[in-house]
Amino acid sequence: MLRDENIVFAKKNENATAPLHIRVYDDMPHVFEMFGFLPCAQHAMKESGEFIRRVTVDGKGLATSKVFERVSVDCALRPLEDEAVPEWSKRIGRLGGGHSVLTNLAKEE
Repeated sequence: MLRDENIVFAKKNENATAPLHIRVYDDMPHVFEMFGFLPCAQHAMKESGEFIRRVTVDGKGLATSKVFERVSVDCALRPLEDEAVPEWSKRIGRLGGGHSVLTNLAKEE
């Protein structure tokens, strides 16, 4: 999934009972986590590992925790803005649904 679709998916499911964590890293290339010399790559790997441990190994993450954050190049955290994806609320019904949704999207454009 791409950045905007991830944000829309998270917004669509923010009332779900499962843990939902989305962190958008500013100015990072695709698969930046592979560049271990970048502080943000180290941060992303550490955070991903901690999330996986919480929801699998020790079970402490099974609560309905929600994280919507943006991470700057210097790894400072701030809330993810509602306007991170322009008109995201109009896109909510357009995600999921398989072939029929994709066919309808192609007709609209």
